This record gives sequence, structure tokens and C-alpha cells, in this order.
Amino acid sequence: ESGAVVWRKADADTQELLPTTLAVSGGQVYFSSPKELICLKDGNNVWRAARPLATRRPGWSAPTLVIHEDVVLSADQAGSGGAGATDDAPTGRKGKAGKGGKGADAGQLIAFSARDGKVLWRCPAAHGYNAPPDVLVAGGLVWVGALPGRDDEDYTEGRDVHTGLVKRHFVTDPIFSVAHHHRCYRDKATDQYLFVGRTGVEL
Repeated sequence: ESGAVVWRKADADTQELLPTTLAVSGGQVYFSSPKELICLKDGNNVWRAARPLATRRPGWSAPTLVIHEDVVLSADQAGSGGAGATDDAPTGRKGKAGKGGKGADAGQLIAFSARDGKVLWRCPAAHGYNAPPDVLVAGGLVWVGALPGRDDEDYTEGRDVHTGLVKRHFVTDPIFSVAHHHRCYRDKATDQYLFVGRTGVEL
């Protein structure tokens, strides 16, 4: 109402706060440090969850953090595992290169409870073409870009936000098979359309 400072946090947690990971929902603030996903309320810690993230990365590369209802969705490139990660988790699996792609390591999306920070589920995710990972919530389902480079079929699975179970499946190859790599920006979505940047902007 007045613009007065209500609280401030300036410590080791925020010293290396990663860009594009600051989000606010339900009176709580969420952000990623290089080692943890952190939740605050009124400036005080509510919970913190292990989510190691790379700090040495290209200038275009950043984690993606999305809050939907009572779930926190954190996606990043390969090598950024976190709570419960195992050797056979998708964190470090090799991603499909695509028709015109050069290949890249896929990463992982991890869903956390906004209430207590517990890991709910995880699935493969990937950065785009010189762009952070795409995490889109449309029609109550989570759609994740899983193909590094984004020059082939992608966004084929719509997952339940609380369980990660696949609830819808799309065959997108007929519209995504274009002779051009993805443009250097994140995709967008509404409940009815995907806006993807292949040869230009496709709906």
C-alpha cells in the first residue's frame, strides 16, 4: 500500500540467487541458490530443498522456476540433480539430437511440494536452442520441452501437476518437422495454443 520495505534478505542464500528463479505465490517467495531451492514467508525460511544447479554456464542458460497451485516446478540442464537424484535418473541422460540438431545433454524437471519442499515427481527436461528450459502449464497439465535444440517432435506429453503421470499425449511431428533449428528464446502457451519458435512463431 505504501511502498515501505516490509522485510529484506541479504545473506549467503541470496548472494548467488540464480536469475529467472524468483517467484511469488500464496504469500510465499521462492528462489534457487546454487545448491538449494528456498521458500520464504515474511522473510523467514519456510523450507529448503536440495537442488544443486550449475553456476558456470553460457550467458543464455538459466534454470526455469514455475509455481502452479501448490507445486513448485524446477527445470534445468543436465548435471543439476538434487534431492533424491540417482545414477539412473534422467538428470544426465543423453538427449535426442533431432533432425538438424547437434545433440546435447538432457536435463530434468523436479516437482516440489510448495508446502514442505518434498519431491513429488521428476521427468526429463531440456534447454531449448540457446534458451532456458520450457515449462508450460496449460489446461491444468504440465508440458515440458524435453528435446535439446527443439528441431524435432516435442511437447508430446501432458503431465498431472501433482503426480507427474502422463494424462494426455500429442503427436506433434507433423507440425514440428521443419528444416530450421529453434530460435533463441523460450516458447509460450495458452490453454489452447502452443507458441513455438521454429522457423518463426508457429501456433
